[in-house]
Amino acid sequence: MGAYTDQHVVEQPPWLKFIRIAQVSLALLILALAAFALSAIPYGNTFGTFGFNIFTCIFTFVVGSYLLLTPIKAPHLYNCWAALVLEIFGVIFWLSAFATLASWASLGLLTIDNIFDSDYFEEQKKEAEERYARYQAGWRCAGAAAGLGGIVWILFMITLITYSIFLHRHRKNPENNGLPDNGTPARDGGEAGIPRPGAAEIKGHEMGSVHVGAVGGEYPRPR
Repeated sequence: MGAYTDQHVVEQPPWLKFIRIAQVSLALLILALAAFALSAIPYGNTFGTFGFNIFTCIFTFVVGSYLLLTPIKAPHLYNCWAALVLEIFGVIFWLSAFATLASWASLGLLTIDNIFDSDYFEEQKKEAEERYARYQAGWRCAGAAAGLGGIVWILFMITLITYSIFLHRHRKNPENNGLPDNGTPARDGGEAGIPRPGAAEIKGHEMGSVHVGAVGGEYPRPR
């Protein structure tokens, strides 16, 4: 690895990758449940609840692939600060997604139970029975998706806290003292991403009598 990847790839505990794989796997299951609920419940996405959960699942696929694969397959694309920001967004998105879906699922299941207990359902015969059975299955899938979403949120909290700790240790490591806050590593022996004076020296024009340095100004041309 070059200086850039050496300073940006944060050493993490091996078990962290299994938690990220669990995040992606649960997101795939939640995506299937939310898609079925959306198709089974009439006007179920009126307030965008299911749509936001589907978006959050897709976001998790992208983030999980980036955090799992880029340090191994494409370390030059990995940035430790981008990884931290993605972890934070994962916590925020999943908290919003599972909380709103749980709220709507509880309301939907309550409404369905009242319908099944009423005389209206008895009067509608087989057609209404099939329609409301699918409707009830949709809300139950929504409730299951909300519960799994809460688990994914907890997993993102674990990965965020763990990654933050190891990132802090990574920055405090004397071997990585050139990693500044903006994520640009030190180059040519400079500190905090600032080049060493004279490191970027520009060769003087052959016709001139002096060389011009990028930092040091003019000095006599050697003969």
